[in-house]
Amino acid sequence: MGIGIKTIQRHPLIQRINGFLASSKFILLTVVAAALANFFGWELPVYTLFVLVAVYCAVLGRDLLPWIPMVVCGYLAPSVDSNPGKNAESIFNAGHGGEYVMGLAVVLALAILFYICREPKQFFRKRTLLWGLLGLSLVYFLGGLNSPANPKFTESNRVFAALQAGSLLMPYLVISGGVKNPRDHGAYFCQTGFGVGCLVVLEILWIYLGGHVTQGGRIDRDLIYTGWGMYNNMGGLLATMIPFAFYMAYQKGRGWLGMLLGSVFLAAVFMTNSRSSIIAGVLAYGVGMVVVLRRFHGKTERLILGSMIGMVLCAVLIFHKEMAKLFDDILNRGGSLNHRDEIWLEGWKQFKKYPIFGGGFFPLEYDVYDFSTVREFSKFFPPRWHNTIVQLAASTGVVGLAAYAFHRLQTVIAVIKNRSREVLCIGMYMLVLIITCIFDCHFFNIGPVLFYAMGLAFIENTCNFGKKMI
Repeated sequence: MGIGIKTIQRHPLIQRINGFLASSKFILLTVVAAALANFFGWELPVYTLFVLVAVYCAVLGRDLLPWIPMVVCGYLAPSVDSNPGKNAESIFNAGHGGEYVMGLAVVLALAILFYICREPKQFFRKRTLLWGLLGLSLVYFLGGLNSPANPKFTESNRVFAALQAGSLLMPYLVISGGVKNPRDHGAYFCQTGFGVGCLVVLEILWIYLGGHVTQGGRIDRDLIYTGWGMYNNMGGLLATMIPFAFYMAYQKGRGWLGMLLGSVFLAAVFMTNSRSSIIAGVLAYGVGMVVVLRRFHGKTERLILGSMIGMVLCAVLIFHKEMAKLFDDILNRGGSLNHRDEIWLEGWKQFKKYPIFGGGFFPLEYDVYDFSTVREFSKFFPPRWHNTIVQLAASTGVVGLAAYAFHRLQTVIAVIKNRSREVLCIGMYMLVLIITCIFDCHFFNIGPVLFYAMGLAFIENTCNFGKKMI
């Protein structure tokens, strides 16, 4: 079987196809397909196409590198009508397409098994960050172990723990074991991050073009949501993609390009009206501008920077009343934590009551705000505590905090040991993600963790590549 596959792979047509799949052109095609699915409800045809390409990669491809953009763009593809938390007739629910989606997932699982059989030595290499991820995944299942109130949520906790563990482990294992010479493909991952940012920008613009977000000249941020998340989810994810916009400029040797692309991403973050995302986005933007300006400080960069500052100042001076009205929600809330301080306090109380293993992922004695209005979705996807540390403490106790601390230490060491341009960019992306998680729980949403887990495969010590897993 192996000899036959290698013979087919040497065919000029197959080589051209594999070259295209490993290029930025394929990332662009994936972004466009996901955008069309999101705009027009074409999720099932797009998912079918993605799975067919994924199977091809497992059978005849060079490796599983092209899975990266398809995985994350597949998560961002659902249209607003397919939001499982808002629509009981979502395509992800049984009787409305859920069975077909599950069938595609089974095909993907079989494709992974085939690739493991095809490249066993590559797949079962040593993985530096594996033990931290295994430990964190294990404590998810141990959450609420000592809680007497937990049994009524036992099944729901296990399902959610499985979702969290799977979103951490599976992408990491598949990409770290399925990508040959990951050190050579860090640029592909960063290009994917830029593509993801462009996709989210397009989805935000599409929501605004619908004409329902602005009411009486003001932005109603509760109307900013799509098939995979609400304004905080969209703003948070886009803020984390800002470093990749500056990476594209740095890689191409064009500082002015980073200024423009980063500015577009930041402007779209502001459009989400998510205050925590705006804070994180401004920090990421500031760091990116400093890096680019230190590397590129020619006349073009100075002209672009001066023009951008001038345009912003003119817009504020001329349209300050309209802008104040448009962003009325942010200005009125000011430094308000929007009840987050109360939520954190209640989460801390749950931790103090069950300090060892926490009380489980479902709040036991406090009604945390839940975006979902579909009972079946909320049954297995709990409201969160809006802070990673509080979430871990309330849900998994000291054991969970210890596991997270170990994992976080491993990631810091991995970035320090592998300080390539790509690894530093991915490390900056992860830092922005951590900052956004001070006020939100993106680390416990599926999509951000899928991309995060794949990023781990590129920042870990790639000098271990080729050794057997211990």
